[in-house]
Amino acid sequence: MTEARALPPCCCAEFGEEAVVDMSKASGDLARRFEAVAGMQILARADPKTRWWITLRRCRSCETPWLVGQDEVVHDFWALKRLGAPAAAAILNERWWPADFDSYGRFLLRAFDACIVARFGNSDELAYYAHRLEDLSPDMHRSDKARALGVDLAEYLRLLTLPPS
Repeated sequence: MTEARALPPCCCAEFGEEAVVDMSKASGDLARRFEAVAGMQILARADPKTRWWITLRRCRSCETPWLVGQDEVVHDFWALKRLGAPAAAAILNERWWPADFDSYGRFLLRAFDACIVARFGNSDELAYYAHRLEDLSPDMHRSDKARALGVDLAEYLRLLTLPPS
């Protein structure tokens, strides 16, 4: 006889309509929130070339659908937006994705606004991401791009002078 695997914890009620979950804080209550998101079933992925960070997921416990943005490059976080059944169906059936996380730069700002900011030992490592933000979020002001990376504008402009190694 095989043992039934326990479902990941459900945090949908405490997430509310939107939430930001820090991947690097894996202790106590934050670990439960981490496990809840990590345990969600991935139903669909946005275009892997242009919006690789976006997925449609469903809570395995209560079956709530979520639009989930995931960043493991700069700040290590998830941003979640609760979806209704019609929006989830539109993603699955028509490949229509809500625009909430379309801009990578604006998506990264969600981490900054939630006080989840990575600190790099050598800020020159951020040069690549500064150049990527220039390409991926051309409509975004550079001061917002700097905030998205957790640096001031002068440092962001300096990073753009470096090769995107």
